[in-house]
Amino acid sequence: NACEQYRVLERELPKHEAVKQSVAVSVQKVNAALDAVGQAWEGYKAAAASGDQRTEYLKNMESSASHVLEAFNDSAEGVGFFNRLLDYLRTLRQQIDDFVFARSEERADLLGSVSRQLAGMNINAPNPNSGAPPSAPW
Repeated sequence: NACEQYRVLERELPKHEAVKQSVAVSVQKVNAALDAVGQAWEGYKAAAASGDQRTEYLKNMESSASHVLEAFNDSAEGVGFFNRLLDYLRTLRQQIDDFVFARSEERADLLGSVSRQLAGMNINAPNPNSGAPPSAPW
């Protein structure tokens, strides 16, 4: 029985040699296709990793751009603050200059008035040594 099966196999097996070779070629093609799929998968993973790097790079660029815009807005607000401060200081300086000018004019008027009063006193002032009444200015 076992011998008979063995002989049948030996006799029938060479008949299927063409099919065996065809299957072997197909297996080689499938293995080559699997290798190509594996390489394509590795290429996809590398591209996805570089895509992740690209995505990370773009996220970093967006973050940097938002920080720059925030700094720009803050500096514009600071410039506006200092411009208002300069306007207030100019107004204050003008008011101080006006105040100083008014006090200088007032001082000059007071000095003139005091000088006239002193000059008038000297003309009309009695001489303590003479004993005579002061003379009339007319």
